[in-house]
Amino acid sequence: FNGTATTEIYTLSLHDALPISSAVIAMRGQRISQRRVVITGLGVFSPIGIGKEAFWDSLLRGRSGIDRLTQFASPSLPVQFAGEVKDFDARKHIAQRKSLKLMCRDIQLGVAAALMAFEDAGVEPGTVDPTRLGVEYGASLMFTDPEEMSLPVAACLDEQGKFHFEQWARDGMREMFPLWLLKYLPNMPACHVAIFCDAQGPNNTITEREASGNLAVGEAYRVIARGDADMMISAATGSRVHPVGAIQ
Repeated sequence: FNGTATTEIYTLSLHDALPISSAVIAMRGQRISQRRVVITGLGVFSPIGIGKEAFWDSLLRGRSGIDRLTQFASPSLPVQFAGEVKDFDARKHIAQRKSLKLMCRDIQLGVAAALMAFEDAGVEPGTVDPTRLGVEYGASLMFTDPEEMSLPVAACLDEQGKFHFEQWARDGMREMFPLWLLKYLPNMPACHVAIFCDAQGPNNTITEREASGNLAVGEAYRVIARGDADMMISAATGSRVHPVGAIQ
């Protein structure tokens, strides 16, 4: 697999070719030493299914998520196969559509997984103190789309096609999307999830590539166990199914 997203409340979710999962973790008990942390919701966006039912069915049937690469043209790549999340439409999973322009695909998948997990947990409005609801997120590199840099780079080329870095601040930057950076910052998934779920408690992002998901789940558990939150949305997202990631 090349992309995955996970979320836990303690809630789980999955997405593009590294498994992506989300889970909701809730606290039981009064004293820290007696607290029992459990997973109460799951959300999955993966190459073998969207949603926990489709994902689990594919696992039981031994269904592969590897297929011919379709997300971008790749005639020069030595391998033409990848694990892609098929039929993903962010507008169907994220109601706050104005925010989508500030999310790259990885972030969209990760946020969608977290929201799915939160819904699966069955959390009713007013049943959780917002200040005791937190987010622990794992993220990998967020690759920018080459097309987004084409105009800024072109503005710094001379007639012979040579790039002049000294022109970047004056000519290149003015061609950039003003909020470009927000689309790719690794801490943005946790920010979006916290806003959408009104999670005002602990908020943290771990950037350890493929290990990020497991580390985020472990840290979410510890946040609850030590009494700093009653519920955590723990998730991870990242993908190599990208024209820049494929050649890195």
